[in-house]
Amino acid sequence: MDYLSNNDCFYFNLSISFRTVSGVMERTLKRTGLTPMQFLALKSLYERDGMTIKELSELLMHDSTTITRLVDRLEKAQLVVRKSDDSDRRVINLFLSESAKSYAPRAKKIWHRVNRVLKSNFNETDLIGFFNVMNRIKELSFQRERTLRETAEELNGRN
Repeated sequence: MDYLSNNDCFYFNLSISFRTVSGVMERTLKRTGLTPMQFLALKSLYERDGMTIKELSELLMHDSTTITRLVDRLEKAQLVVRKSDDSDRRVINLFLSESAKSYAPRAKKIWHRVNRVLKSNFNETDLIGFFNVMNRIKELSFQRERTLRETAEELNGRN
């Protein structure tokens, strides 16, 4: 096996794949004015309106600071509204604006169309293998985050 070959490099192949899929999403979303991440955030809120920034950041697997900036832009575009939680005013929940809610059917069509086009290039066996690998990578990421959090908590407990 040639260890210098990019074809055998996990990072290289994931990077190329991500850029390809991201490019398809960017071109598809161009007329909407949304970025793929903004689209994913809105899609998440379509599925569960009222979540917190922390919940959204965990769902999208990004840090809270990045998601806060993303939500700031969505709020400025009048697509998201922040509201204090009735039971704890320190907690801020995110809700879709009326204009974002009216966009939901179109967003759903875009999501399905992009997935259909991308999936059409692969047979069922390839797709099952692909999603198994992607889910394993996500699991590793969750494990890594949990280990980092537990280590930080352990170290903080020693102080």
